[in-house]
Parts: sequence; C-alpha cells; structure tokens
Amino acid sequence: MDVVEIYRRAFEIFRGNYLIAAPFIAVNIIVALLFMLLAGGLMMAGEEAPPLGPSIGMPGLGAVLGAALVVTLLSWVLNILAQGMVAGMSSAVISRGVTGLEDGFDVLSRKLGGLIIAGVLVSMAVGVGLVLLIIPGLVAGFLLMFTVIALVVEDLDVMAAMKRSYRVVRSNLGDAFAYAVLMVAIWIIAGIIGAVLSKVPVVGYSLLSPAVDGMASTIITIAGVLFLREAAT
Repeated sequence: MDVVEIYRRAFEIFRGNYLIAAPFIAVNIIVALLFMLLAGGLMMAGEEAPPLGPSIGMPGLGAVLGAALVVTLLSWVLNILAQGMVAGMSSAVISRGVTGLEDGFDVLSRKLGGLIIAGVLVSMAVGVGLVLLIIPGLVAGFLLMFTVIALVVEDLDVMAAMKRSYRVVRSNLGDAFAYAVLMVAIWIIAGIIGAVLSKVPVVGYSLLSPAVDGMASTIITIAGVLFLREAAT
C-alpha cells in the first residue's frame, strides 16, 4: 500500500469536493467562538476581584471554569459527530463521485448513539493508557484510530468497529504507522499555519484558523477511508 499516494488522493478528493470539510470547519468555528466568550468571561471575573485579594473573583472564576469544562465536552462530542459525517461524505464521493451534506446527516440519523459510544470507549482506552506511563495510551490510540471510520463506512456496531480498526492496524502495521506519521505531520503544519492566521484581526482566531484545522482533519479522514478500503485484513 502506498500511503503517500493515499494522502495525495485524499487531497485531490478534498480539492474537488470542498463541501466535505463543512462539518469540521463549522464545529471548529463554533468551538472557537465559545472559547472566545469564555476568555471574555474570565477577564471579567478577574476585573471584579478585589485588588491584591487572596481570591481572584472566585465565584465568577468558578462559573467560567465550569463553563469551560462544558464547552470542552461539547467540542469533543461535536468533533466525533463531524468525523462521522465527513467519513460518510467521503465514502459517498469515493463510491459514486458526488456527495452533499445530506450524506453526512444520514450518518447522524443512523449512527448518532454509536458515534458517541465509540468516542467514549476509545477516549477511555487512550486516557487509561496515558495514565499508565503514556506509551500504552499512544498504542491504544494507534490501534483504534480507524474505529469511527469503520463504524460509518462499513456500517458496523461499536465493538465490531473497534475490532476492525485493531485488525486493520495489526495486519498493516508499517502502512498504519506511516499513515499516523503523516497524520501528525499534517496536524503540525496546520497548527503552524493556523497560529499565523490567528493573528489576523477579527477573523483570524474565529474563522481562518478553525478553517485550516477543519481542512486538515478532513484530508486525514478521507485518507482514513481510503486506507480502510485498501487495507489487508
């Protein structure tokens, strides 16, 4: 399997179907705006605190931190759903040459609960592994990285999708590692570009940077769909 070619094809599919990126971009913009509101709330909490006091606006600060936790959880859920939508739209393009948001919403109508459960189980596996000296968490994330894609593209239940991801990675270990390395490289490049664009007044942080991150996530997801279709099992 030529993993570089898979990513090249993923980029070509994305370039011909920009709409596929809409779910990730929309989620990233929503989350960025929510965190901007939280940052404003945190500043207000600090301003309301007594100068040099022992506690810096604790009631207001506690409310903001609680809201930050809610937004973080919401961001996680929305990103799982966005990945499911993008996987469904990518599969449609690969299979029949066209797609639309209706393909993404069809995934949500059929797989909403499964996507959330899969996200919880994978996150728990990775989280527990990270607590155990980090490396087990990285291994878990590596072995389960195709779970959401398998759940959607191959219409599996959650446990079957996790097993499918595990088998695909084990049977294509070198190619899966190359896929993961390129995935990280794309995220790093997107992060650098996003950090630069975030400095643009007004729209940098709220629109441009989230759009870059969304496009990167889309290309990675399309490549994951292609990888799963070509992988030996």
